Amino acid sequence: MTHNQTGSSLIEVAVALALSAFLTGSILTLFLGSLSAWRDASAARQAQAAALLASETIASDIRRSSHYGIQNAEVTEHLDHLLPEDVQIAFTVAVTAADRRSSGVDNFISYLLDRKTMRLERIVLTKEGGSITLAAKRTVAHNIRNVSVTIKGVEFNVSVEGRVGSRFASVRIAARPQNP
Repeated sequence: MTHNQTGSSLIEVAVALALSAFLTGSILTLFLGSLSAWRDASAARQAQAAALLASETIASDIRRSSHYGIQNAEVTEHLDHLLPEDVQIAFTVAVTAADRRSSGVDNFISYLLDRKTMRLERIVLTKEGGSITLAAKRTVAHNIRNVSVTIKGVEFNVSVEGRVGSRFASVRIAARPQNP
């Protein structure tokens, strides 16, 4: 008596299901790993772009400045009274026009870093006589964790650190004023 078997046994079906589950799990693990790596790389690129934009903007203002009016005490004191506790004055540079002697007006550009929102803002202040007024304000970049500017001789070293999620990026740029 011979039996012609036309289907699969229960053991063969179980083995096929186990192999399919293993292969599907392996492919899913590879996909999720690739997705995570892509997200990390994307966050690092965003942090790098934010830090580069901020440092280039600050360096550009330094290059356009006409002298070393850095951290003007009167401007800094004026800003300190107006700013919330979480906002730090990152940097201030004087931008004096060539006709300063005749106009009696000084312009100052300050960069304010809000530590809560990680937003870097650029403000332009005008000082005429004893009065300081806000002339312009704009957001330079988001996701900025830290800004530092150091002076060595006639060169300014701008260092900006960006952060997106757990990824950090740091950019350093050197700049010189027009007429040091």
